[in-house]
Formats: sequence, structure tokens, C-alpha cells
Amino acid sequence: MSNLTNIADYQRGQAVDAGHGEVAEGGDRRKNERQIATFKLACLMVRGEAHPAILRNVSDGGAMLEALVAVNPGDAVVYWWDGIAQVEARVAWVKGNRLGLANISGPPQPLAVPRQRATRIPVRVPVRVWAACRGHWGELTDISLTGLAAKGLQGIAPGTLCTIELGGQALHNATLVRIDGEVAGIRFERPLPPAKLMQLVEGEGPSARVMTRPTPADPGAPAPQREPEMDDEGPQPPSGPKVPLRRFL
Repeated sequence: MSNLTNIADYQRGQAVDAGHGEVAEGGDRRKNERQIATFKLACLMVRGEAHPAILRNVSDGGAMLEALVAVNPGDAVVYWWDGIAQVEARVAWVKGNRLGLANISGPPQPLAVPRQRATRIPVRVPVRVWAACRGHWGELTDISLTGLAAKGLQGIAPGTLCTIELGGQALHNATLVRIDGEVAGIRFERPLPPAKLMQLVEGEGPSARVMTRPTPADPGAPAPQREPEMDDEGPQPPSGPKVPLRRFL
């Protein structure tokens, strides 16, 4: 299991410049002081792939995130969270799962939207939804702390209770709340902690990474198609090592 560290060891008395790794002193400390944002979900784009991340702190010049992704100092990334426009940045430092980011496009700016929406992580991985004692295979399109959207779940009526199998784990007592064309919206029984969502998306075994999660360079380009394998329970995902299911308590 991932060793997700805690904000408790963050030195509140120091303001570290994410771009240079230096400690600000005197008046500069107040200028660069961080706003602590413990366990706030963010989306981190690395090489065209979306990854869930935990926003630890943020300032006008950068941010510190926690993510299960391999990056190196100097890598270009994009990040955002609920109600904030996308921010271009570069990786200034890496320590375990923590990343220091230096902003390139300027400080985070709030979006001019009438209502703030939860951060959604765009992902494309297989998901299995059990409803009325029948399994349905679909493809996840995005996930947030409160629910997910998936394609290929025809035949499940809104209001149906279901169980979700994703990333080797099971989420019980979820509810399919809407159908919008080919996309079904499912609400979790209770909001997930950001660390649990990271484990769901990144997975802990090969079966969670059968399909890629890139955001296409051309938004209009169609996603690669594959022929589904059929059995009594509908389309099946690509074969791969089995990952034990674990229930969230």
C-alpha cells in the first residue's frame, strides 16, 4: 500500500519557496507564506495523463502536491482543483510522493462559474458495476470524491443501488442517479477520502492499468476501439492478473 504521508510533519513555521527550495526569512516569509490545504483533491496532468493528487499547500508562486506518479525535477505539468483554472507549472523538487511545483502561467485564478463543482479526474479504465445480481462492464470517464461517470452501463435504471468494482476494490451501496446519453452518473454512499480515490485510480496491481488514461492531444480524436469479449454477464475487460477486492469500511 502507498505510503501517503501526513501534513503533520509540514513545518508551519517556515515558508519554503517551491521554485527554489529555500527558506524565506523576515518580511519575505510573510510574502511567500503558504495557505494550508490539507487533503484537498486536485488533478495533476503529467505527459498527457491525468492523476489524482492531494493539494497540501499553495501560494501565488507554486504548490506542494502528493501524488502516486513518477516525475523528475524540471518536468512540465498542469494542475487544478475545484473552482480553479488550470495552472501550468514545472516540478521543482520531488521527495517521496510529494512534489514541489513552481508556477509558470501565474498564480491560481478562480473560474467565473455560477456554482463551484467538485474536482473531477478524467480517467479511462475498466469498471464493473453490479446491479440486481448482474455484472455490467463499462469504461470510467471521470471520478470525483462523491461519484463517477461511466460509459457502457445500459440497462441500469436511475435510482438503482449498485456495487462498484474498481482498481481491485469494491464500493458498496452506490446509486445510479442519472443517464445522459451513453454516460451514467453514479453517486457513492459517502464521499471518499482523497487518498482512497488515489488508490482506486492508480491501483495496486496490473489489472488496474490495463487501459491508458491519457487526455488526447486532439479533443475530437476518437478513443481507440477494441472488440469486447462476451459471456453471460456482458462485455469483459482485457485479461490480466486478478487483484483481491477490498471493501471500504
